[in-house]
Order: sequence, then C-alpha cells, then structure tokens
Amino acid sequence: MNRRHPKEAPKSKNELRGAMRVNPLPIHFGDAFHGWYGTRLSTVILIRHNGSVVFRERDIWGLNTAGEPILGDPKNDRSVTFWLHL
Repeated sequence: MNRRHPKEAPKSKNELRGAMRVNPLPIHFGDAFHGWYGTRLSTVILIRHNGSVVFRERDIWGLNTAGEPILGDPKNDRSVTFWLHL
C-alpha cells in the first residue's frame, strides 16, 4: 500500500493507523452522520547543526461554512523560525 496516497480509502482501523494521509471519510453510526475523519494538518520541523529551527505547519483539509471538507490553502501555511541555544 502506498502510505501517502492509498489507491483505495482505508476500510479498517489498522489501515488508518498505517496511512500518512487520509482523505476525508464520513463517520456514520447507524444512519446518523457524526462528522468527518481525515488528515487535518501536516507538520515539518527542521533542526540544523547550528541550532536553527524551522517549524512549518499546513492545513491539509478543513471545513467550509456548510461543514463539507475542502483542501487547505498553502498560502495559509504557518511558519516559525527560532534558535536553540546549545
């Protein structure tokens, strides 16, 4: 299974645990809709030997005003740079 973009949507908890990115899946209990399950954020932390750290976060999925999943906008990435004093 391609862990980043599986060809088929995960069907079991074991498949969800192994997936790095999950597209939104509707959650139902019986006939009642209970929301969405999927990868919301992607986070990267880069640490250089000189103590420079970059923390970058991106919304993969979000919800629109109607509560439907939409792709996050890369223009809204959050980035913080700081130094570790070693």
